[in-house]
Amino acid sequence: MTYYRPLIRAVCPLALALAAACLATPSRAEAASWPQAGFDAAHTWFNASEKRLRAHNVATLTQVWSRQLGQFYIGQTAQSKGAIVVCSNLFGVSVLSAENGKKQGSVATLAGDNCGTPAIHGAIAYVTTSGAEPNVGYLTALDNAGAVLWTATSSDPQSLGFEDPALASRTLFVADRRNAVYAFDAATGSTRWRAETGLLHNAAAVRDGTVVITTWGSIFAPNRVWAFAAKDGATRWSSEADRSNMQYPALITDSSTEALAIAGADSGSVRAFSLASGALSWQAAVPGYVSAPIAAAQGAVFVVSGNRTISALSADDGSVLWRAALDQASVSSNLALANGLVFCTVIDGGEHRLAVYRASTGEPIARIGGTSLTGTFGKVTVVEGRVHVATNQGVLHVFALPAAPSERRP
Repeated sequence: MTYYRPLIRAVCPLALALAAACLATPSRAEAASWPQAGFDAAHTWFNASEKRLRAHNVATLTQVWSRQLGQFYIGQTAQSKGAIVVCSNLFGVSVLSAENGKKQGSVATLAGDNCGTPAIHGAIAYVTTSGAEPNVGYLTALDNAGAVLWTATSSDPQSLGFEDPALASRTLFVADRRNAVYAFDAATGSTRWRAETGLLHNAAAVRDGTVVITTWGSIFAPNRVWAFAAKDGATRWSSEADRSNMQYPALITDSSTEALAIAGADSGSVRAFSLASGALSWQAAVPGYVSAPIAAAQGAVFVVSGNRTISALSADDGSVLWRAALDQASVSSNLALANGLVFCTVIDGGEHRLAVYRASTGEPIARIGGTSLTGTFGKVTVVEGRVHVATNQGVLHVFALPAAPSERRP
């Protein structure tokens, strides 16, 4: 059941949390360390700044803390310089110490419910929620005093609520789950533009001045991949994709010659479109339906299919670089990429475990956790030498390397 919580101006301990945890306006070197859903606005799931976790030490990861934050839902975490920002169905937006999980503040009085993954920039956190009656999408900006700066809403009477925002160039690009795509000014919440497709949408991906949307649920015609100009919402191109559902957002990555928008479908088809023109660059097939968000890094595209196979495809032509079948285990999360490694959770022998693979070969490196992990599905982020797993039982688990002797407390 979905409950509606009215919007009020909230001033609470989030004020001290956001300030003390280094969410003040950062320099380039102090940018948010996992700032939004999919890591970046292009949804690559690739944290290029992560260097602590390596193939030779990830097997020593252990759970250092866990916290129950939701009854049945917790979003993917975002993090900025030691502060984890996460949204759950019980506590709204919470700020936690990455070191020990201690709650440093929260804002529970948001409009709507079913909050998504926050996007962080400087001292401001942005989060989407959805109202139940009517179905309205809300995008709320919270400042470092824990107060609601502004709330923007969907204007379509057929709205099904907002997907997670993509933050780029001081603009929040938000897909309504039905019909419309919005661009909101990050400073004021005013609508910069609104574009319509008349279809059901996944979250927006953004790069190089282009906003890409995948659609799903089209019964009488193929689903499509749409590209809009980030500046004014003008349609740049719209390309046919697949008659089966595309359940996950597109991502934007590079081949050796051009930028590509990648989309996967329930049919097992993975398509790469030129970001500039929408022309089909290549098409590949994976065994089973695409069952998690696609990830990409350093010339490779990583796809989970049928919950049991991880495939690495060449971004140049879609050819298979490697394929790892999980036998009796199944993948139970997104993929997160960092420092030549692929992280995910798997269900193995009835236990939920954190799994790590070598990105270049698919070689299994580690399986960690077992009975310490709850739930049957996780949302994984890799940040500052730690791995966060948010589960569908509302629990956030954090794994870290053992402390070096100089870091251990007496």
